[in-house]
Amino acid sequence: MSSNSINIITVIAASLLEPLAGLVTELQSFPVIPANEVQGAPRENGYSCAVVALSVVLLESAINRTKYRRGDGARSDPVNYFRSITAKPDLSDELDEVIAVRDAIVHNHLWEHNAYWEQGSILVDRAFQFYA
Repeated sequence: MSSNSINIITVIAASLLEPLAGLVTELQSFPVIPANEVQGAPRENGYSCAVVALSVVLLESAINRTKYRRGDGARSDPVNYFRSITAKPDLSDELDEVIAVRDAIVHNHLWEHNAYWEQGSILVDRAFQFYA
């Protein structure tokens, strides 16, 4: 490498901070519409899904950069890698859960449940069916 060059390691994480903050700010500006027993407000769901998806992309990007900088080898499961380097391995369970939610969002997994009305209130059959 010549003396007038630098080695730059780029990741998408830094580029997502401002758009993510904008989505969170916009989401917080909406009037609160209470969810019913079946679903939340569509507008809120859309922004929430975008926040979750971008947050996980940001986290995975930061984890991959950390792995690269530490020289810890090829790309692997971010949850297990995070578990292996953190002083708080309980957080890896939380990370795993957020990644599962992101996967359900971006892979368009379908969830089916039965809702029925009884004496003026909506009740939901807690038996959910998952379709990948």
